[in-house]
Amino acid sequence: MARNRRLRQSQLPATSDAGLALRYEVVTEPESLRATRLELRQLLDDGWFPPRVASAAVDVAHELVVNAHRHGAPPVRLTVEADPTGVMIRVQDSSQKAARTLPYRPGLSEHGLGLQLVRHLAVDWGQDIGEEGKVVWARVL
Repeated sequence: MARNRRLRQSQLPATSDAGLALRYEVVTEPESLRATRLELRQLLDDGWFPPRVASAAVDVAHELVVNAHRHGAPPVRLTVEADPTGVMIRVQDSSQKAARTLPYRPGLSEHGLGLQLVRHLAVDWGQDIGEEGKVVWARVL
């Protein structure tokens, strides 16, 4: 079954001992966001993970990138590292302002639910803030 096969090294855009490593600088144009999401989806669907894990990783990456563009400062960099045990997603931006979850208010929350979605889909997530900005990260299994 093709979906369960492991990718050969020659098929990976970048590799490390851990497996697949992708790095993108994502600009704010919708086409760039869409293209990054599509490329990530194709790579993760190509035999590494069951569809549920691949979809969760793509959705988490998308939410973190959108949040970085909306609430952070450019440049926004997405790093995705994947191996057979899971997917680590990191989004870096130049802002030192901490990402924060907003409370869910049934029927009233129209925005601000991105990190709630990340929290729900990831087994762990957090952020590291330093002099050059922050990295918000999540791990999907």
